[in-house]
Amino acid sequence: MPTTKQCTESASQLPALNAIKHGILSRHLLLQCEEAGEYNALLEGVQREYGPEGVTEHHLVEELAGIIWRKRRLRIAEAAYYQKALKPDSGYNYVAQAALAYISTDASIGKFDLKKALAFSEEENRKELLEIAGYREPAIKAFALLDEGVSFESALKLLAEGTREWWEQETLGEEAVEGGFTYQATVEHLQHFLRFDVLPQYNQEHEEARYRPLVKRQAEGEAFIPGDRLEKFSRYEVHLDRKFERTLTVLLRLQEMRESKGKTLPQGQVA
Repeated sequence: MPTTKQCTESASQLPALNAIKHGILSRHLLLQCEEAGEYNALLEGVQREYGPEGVTEHHLVEELAGIIWRKRRLRIAEAAYYQKALKPDSGYNYVAQAALAYISTDASIGKFDLKKALAFSEEENRKELLEIAGYREPAIKAFALLDEGVSFESALKLLAEGTREWWEQETLGEEAVEGGFTYQATVEHLQHFLRFDVLPQYNQEHEEARYRPLVKRQAEGEAFIPGDRLEKFSRYEVHLDRKFERTLTVLLRLQEMRESKGKTLPQGQVA
């Protein structure tokens, strides 16, 4: 089943998700922001547990998986509801502000890229974190060694290729042509460059990739909330529990009937 990872384009478009009957009331099992792979793993687990045979039993097992999946949405929605209550809407990018309300981070929330948070999978975030570490950690190390008295040349060699190219652009770029300020090849200027230009940007990228899953979960949860009324959560959860119990009962009875029919009666015994 193909997955569309992008739920929405920006924070201002989050209400568009509510158009799908607030998410938890949707007739569609998978919403655009949900991972088909996660649902398939759940379905396979339920299939292994109950070992269905035949069309009817497979249908009932799929119903059970769907109920569990919808209850997962309720947990996400409930967590998002309380998190938002702790951090009320305070302007731009309120979703990221709510998600990271109690997390100490170097990221500028106002600059947080909500579009990437919604579109990227956890695997993509992990890959990006590794890529960022490839140029962020050398910059951190070079800055620390400059404080310890290492030479300008030694510190420059430690930097990733992209960071060195950035430095060259700052020392030989448009400002130099126009006669404006440019960095010079000195320890002091390299320290300033790393402290005020490089590390803030690299730290922002690192923190965004690190916390995207939390922001995505917050956005999903808020999209599932039906009018911010928790009473609806409770009623809907009771409905799901009863539906799960009824479906499971029917499935087990069918399996018992199938097993009893498959048993061979002792010779001479009349059924």
